[in-house]
Amino acid sequence: MTRQGLLSVDEGEAWALLQALTWLSDLGFDKLEVEVDSSNLSNDLRKEAIDLSIFGDYITACKSLLSQHSFFTVSWVNQNANQVAHYLARASCHYDSPYIWVEPPKFVDGLLESICSCNA
Repeated sequence: MTRQGLLSVDEGEAWALLQALTWLSDLGFDKLEVEVDSSNLSNDLRKEAIDLSIFGDYITACKSLLSQHSFFTVSWVNQNANQVAHYLARASCHYDSPYIWVEPPKFVDGLLESICSCNA
């Protein structure tokens, strides 16, 4: 941790992944592909080495969940391909507690439209 109560960027990415995997597992999803733009997170999920840091604890917990679900995968994507996630992450800083969007919030409509039109 960087300061009491605050996670480093890597710790925050790993914590968020763990929360997402746990939530989706609890909802009964049996097939899932998660894309992350943190190369540190993606690389450490594939390493065999044990990391005794807080980040390592989150990685170990993620690996455990992934091993229980053979159709859960995590892959790395370029940061440019993950613009919506970054926009949502920045927006989440304005909430006092964790917030889950089940549907895309209205404030990302324009970004989603521009991404969809580029991929068409």
